[in-house]
Amino acid sequence: MLLICVSIFSLYGQTEKQGKFGPGNKIYSGVNIHFTKGHETDLDMIAAAGFKIIRMDFGWQITEREKGVYNWSDYDELTANLSKRGIRALYILDYSNSLYEEQIESKDPISGKITKSVAAPNDPESVDAFAKWAAAAAVHFRGKDIIWEIWNEPNINFWRPAPDVMQYNKLAAATCKAIRKVVPEAIIIGPATSELPVPFIEAFLASGIIEYIDAVSVHPEGILCPLKQLLKITKKSVN
Repeated sequence: MLLICVSIFSLYGQTEKQGKFGPGNKIYSGVNIHFTKGHETDLDMIAAAGFKIIRMDFGWQITEREKGVYNWSDYDELTANLSKRGIRALYILDYSNSLYEEQIESKDPISGKITKSVAAPNDPESVDAFAKWAAAAAVHFRGKDIIWEIWNEPNINFWRPAPDVMQYNKLAAATCKAIRKVVPEAIIIGPATSELPVPFIEAFLASGIIEYIDAVSVHPEGILCPLKQLLKITKKSVN
């Protein structure tokens, strides 16, 4: 089954000419997938439908199983399969890693049940390790036209034990700086929020992150046309 993923990017400042995301002043849609290997029939269907972007988790836990040792092989295969079909990858740099953070308890907002999971990067060593891993990924895939997104919906339960915009900002800043140092031309977006949480996005932009990112990404999820509001928030931070 294919899931259509709508992420809205605020591309303030991009003209109608070809930009980092294609022609300016347009809204792009793509397909969210949950696989790296195989599924070539699904990729053929995506390409045949005219989609030019896929969005996929780029998992920290599965690519760094030993500290400082990275294995990109699964994503090498996926990236190659996308490239030969003319599809661009939007990889989400997520989630945490048990090599650096402890398991914690948190409440599932839907079921109300207490679940155990690895805490989001909070310890300075963990934040630094995430940034180094992200930078290494950017170097490895340099020239592949990847869009790198920092985390997925950190304003809800994907940031554990609970959403924390200030901690997310620390991670985003460290990650952006690490990537820009080694791949200055890398395309970086965030914060990929669920819906349009204005206070969260304002705090994110107020952190100075706008200097390092190429676009602000959100997931509308039922909100009617938030693009004008998002552009307003972004322009306020730029000006």
